[in-house]
Amino acid sequence: MNAQEIIQTEAKYVLQSYVRPEVVFSHGEGAYLVDTEGKKYLDFASGIAVTALGHADKEWATAVSEQAHKLTHVSNLYHSEPHAMLAKRLVENSFADRVLFCNPCRGQRRALKFARKWAKMAIEIRD
Repeated sequence: MNAQEIIQTEAKYVLQSYVRPEVVFSHGEGAYLVDTEGKKYLDFASGIAVTALGHADKEWATAVSEQAHKLTHVSNLYHSEPHAMLAKRLVENSFADRVLFCNPCRGQRRALKFARKWAKMAIEIRD
């Protein structure tokens, strides 16, 4: 399908809740997106989802592939070795004593709750 056919197909089958630019991306290269015509765009929107590390990175793709052959996803309601080892690595390489894994929306709410808690504790200590 060419770009216009893809856009028309999407318009027919996807609820149109916002206006999109008339460009169809076919793949990514590092910090760039490439459209179906071969034009490159610097991907300023990658942080909206989970592509902040770029596109088509070989090391990342290998790691994801290897992990997908073991476990795709386990809720943090359960234990897994990658979960524990990533937490250990983050703590050992940061200021934190512990980490909290969650989605971005939940992370923002947690950050506000932590800020309120620490602000309240600071006020109580001063008083």
